[in-house]
Amino acid sequence: MMIQAALSEARLPPWRLGFAYGSGVLDTSRMLDVIITVDDPVSWHAENLAANRSHYSVLASLGPRAVARTQAAGPGVYFNAYVPLATTWPAMKYGVVSTAALFEDLRTWRWLYLAGRLHKPVVGLAGFEQLAEAQAVNLRAALAAALLLLPPRFDAETLFSMIASLSYEGDVRFAVGAEDAAKIDTIVGPNLAAFRDLFDAPIAAAVGDGVLTRRSDDAFEQRPDNASLLLARLPPALRAATDLGAALRRLVRRSSAAQTLKGLFTAGPGRSFRYVAAKLAKGKKRPVTVRTYSS
Repeated sequence: MMIQAALSEARLPPWRLGFAYGSGVLDTSRMLDVIITVDDPVSWHAENLAANRSHYSVLASLGPRAVARTQAAGPGVYFNAYVPLATTWPAMKYGVVSTAALFEDLRTWRWLYLAGRLHKPVVGLAGFEQLAEAQAVNLRAALAAALLLLPPRFDAETLFSMIASLSYEGDVRFAVGAEDAAKIDTIVGPNLAAFRDLFDAPIAAAVGDGVLTRRSDDAFEQRPDNASLLLARLPPALRAATDLGAALRRLVRRSSAAQTLKGLFTAGPGRSFRYVAAKLAKGKKRPVTVRTYSS
């Protein structure tokens, strides 16, 4: 696999499991985005610093414990960006997260950061199958949240757009123009088949237990009296929310603000400026058509 070869080229120490995500997976002219998990962040960063000091900003001069403490802040991911690659992709951005933190986010939506990324199609790398059970919980919760925010009748694209929006509404990057304003459209439109595959099991389960009715291959219907069943499938912290849409926006705002602020230190000023400039330029290429949903 080309992605695995790119990771091998970067000479990263052994990691537990990983996945690639974003437009760079298919467009090899862009930076490749990867998430990997490690069981012991201090030891892993110590080994990676010895092999790949150039991947890190000046923050790494404080040592692997400081890097690991920074990683643990907020959503728990430490990104190294613009790591040059000699073949296929020009560069790679890899995020390091503790294995335990990833599992926690999938099951509880404490940050809805990596859990949100896994609401969309990704490319699983070595060890990804270990996420199967936690990912099933995550996808079932995403479907339930989307159904609670949707009207009685809707089509498949509307459903998947709502799911994709769960972890973007409230994102501070949209507020400052540092993210593509048509992000949801560009994620869902070209990837409907992949979304169908990803959510095939939770949708089939929802149809099987009467929560959802399939009117055709592309159209669904739900009954308003299913709300209590759907609420029970959300992470506990969201079950008592009086306004689910607002609660999700607050969660995403807190998560994205924390990770964005941390990125200024982990990437360093030069890489941060380059990354934000690229995002701003990308956002200006499309009209502002981002969908806004409310409960």
